[in-house]
Amino acid sequence: MEMSATLKTGALAHPSIRIESITSRIETLIWPWARCKTKPPFSPEELVVMALASTKIPMYELDIANWIMDHCPYYAAIARREFFSPSHRHTSLGRKAACDDEDWDCCFPKRLSAVLLQFEVPVKEIELSVSDEEDGDEEDEQLWITSAPEARIFLHDRIQTSLNGVNTTDHFPFMRLPPELRLTIYELVFGFPRSGIFLELERKSLHVFARSYQGLGDSDDTENSRTLNCRPPTEALALLQTNKQIFQEAVPVFYNINTIVCLSVKELDRFLLITPESRRKHIRHIRFYYVPSDADSAASAFRRLKMMKHLQRLDIDIDGEEWLEHKNSKDKQVYPDLLKLPGLATLRSVRGLRSVTFDGDCEAVREHLAAEMVKPKPVKRSSDGGKKRKAAGNERGGKSGGKSKSKKAAQFHCRRT
Repeated sequence: MEMSATLKTGALAHPSIRIESITSRIETLIWPWARCKTKPPFSPEELVVMALASTKIPMYELDIANWIMDHCPYYAAIARREFFSPSHRHTSLGRKAACDDEDWDCCFPKRLSAVLLQFEVPVKEIELSVSDEEDGDEEDEQLWITSAPEARIFLHDRIQTSLNGVNTTDHFPFMRLPPELRLTIYELVFGFPRSGIFLELERKSLHVFARSYQGLGDSDDTENSRTLNCRPPTEALALLQTNKQIFQEAVPVFYNINTIVCLSVKELDRFLLITPESRRKHIRHIRFYYVPSDADSAASAFRRLKMMKHLQRLDIDIDGEEWLEHKNSKDKQVYPDLLKLPGLATLRSVRGLRSVTFDGDCEAVREHLAAEMVKPKPVKRSSDGGKKRKAAGNERGGKSGGKSKSKKAAQFHCRRT
């Protein structure tokens, strides 16, 4: 949903509005379509949020699909047609599968997984440990849940409450707000999960990692967990295109509060190269992966990191075993010593960080780098300080010399008289 400098005053913001139960509003919305085979006007994302908000309990992906089919016969007919189709007979319900047709109708419910992985959809994934009665092992099952306030905001365009004569077309003077309040709004708009964001420069797409991410070493780590798909940056960051003042105020907030993740040192080097200095100086937290294929780009990327004066946190993922097992065409070990990896000396010279976190089998590298990189940056002395002190000393010396000469001249004059 794009935002502009003038924000609409929605129904939820007016004090005279009668707040209704989100469940009753969903039932009112979905009821006309539960008795006909016409396609409902709701998007797939809206249907998923309706299913979760109406039940108020965590649901399996299959349960969400069943709720949609129970309340929308149109999609139930599609699911039956797909199930009995020979080409889809071996495709399980709810599995994310490739589909040439981008229309959700043709792929329901196989594309339900893709809808749940949309960042803008207000759903959360939780894990439930279930013990197997046969072998006694516990298995983690994934359930999905949403909150009533998030669902109400997401379905705001669908849920129209009576406004008692209030004009909904009025616009709010956003730029008249105090700067502190505008900055708070920017943090809400541009704040992504702390799992971090990464940009696919070739595809011009924006991705974030699983919302359940707890830090390096977590089970939902970057390479092992699914990523959440976002709208294109031109849409997700559309507020920046409103006017020049909003751009100047919001860009520093976007780079300041988010973790920039690069899946390789090559991507890190390219990202820092194409990002202007006016934006790089606001980056506070970077996470990157260092693998043997990045050896040629390491020195350049780490030099650029060293020049970032305001960087505060670094999360580094190095798999020591992968480096030690890396061999050349002659089947010889290329990196027998982890402390001599390409660019490591440059990385060790980085100073002034608040924290450095390592992940992977790299204890020797951690001990070699961490303590050095958190040392304070050296204070640079002014290059002309010595010259100024010397000049000041000469000036003082010249004045004292002049006084002594005048005193001697006076004494000589007295002797002659």
